[in-house]
Amino acid sequence: MEHQHTVPLLFIELEPTQKQISLIFPYFEHDPFPSYFLDMDVDEIREYMRALLNTLVFLEQNGIVHRDIKPSNFLYNRKRRLYKLVDFGLSSFISDIEKSVPNTSSSKQQHSSIHDPHLRKRIPHVVRSGTRGFRAPEILLRCPEHQSYTIDVWSV
Repeated sequence: MEHQHTVPLLFIELEPTQKQISLIFPYFEHDPFPSYFLDMDVDEIREYMRALLNTLVFLEQNGIVHRDIKPSNFLYNRKRRLYKLVDFGLSSFISDIEKSVPNTSSSKQQHSSIHDPHLRKRIPHVVRSGTRGFRAPEILLRCPEHQSYTIDVWSV
């Protein structure tokens, strides 16, 4: 799964004795959110939001809900105008039932590009996830049957 605004996975390390998996990603040089958000003009905000929303469209096309969208997880290199969505630790694949939730996006017609059967395995949805202040009502009200791609849009 590659997109210009996601970081590529370099390596997976399994530690069965500790029941731990480590995912290794390249370092992305970025500016801390508090250092730039008050200085952004309308055009820069528009560019930032467009990049973030385009990344969410890509995730939806691949059946993925990030579940923890927030400024510190959408890294921004202001000088180079580069963006990267990180921290997929709470992300999950949308089940077929959740895919049936009404959605105006035409991207649902596309097939996922993830072919590894271990990565495609469905996992139960976490009822509560995300960061305080960025959680959608479906998460706050503990309604997993209504959680879809829209929880990421709410967080934006």
